[in-house]
Amino acid sequence: MHDKKLILEILEQIYDSARTVLKRFEPIKSVNDFTDSETGMEKLDAICMQLIAIGEALKNRDKITNNSLLSNILLFTIQALIPSLFTPLEESTECRDALSL
Repeated sequence: MHDKKLILEILEQIYDSARTVLKRFEPIKSVNDFTDSETGMEKLDAICMQLIAIGEALKNRDKITNNSLLSNILLFTIQALIPSLFTPLEESTECRDALSL
């Protein structure tokens, strides 16, 4: 049996990183916003770092759970990326139910 508290902590990290990515994308209107200035390139780098962190967290989660939660990651990702569903993970009953936590 895997450590549910650790899994929840990893999912919260993923959730927080997804929210950070969305926040950093808010002022971006076109690809030129990234490429036309040093500030834009730094913003792109910061977004990429968050995406890498999400990937690493998913890898760690899969390692801990022996991939048993893999089928539910799509639901979590959708919930994390739809702004109207932004509630703290521990309050998101849909996510917790889907993950059987």
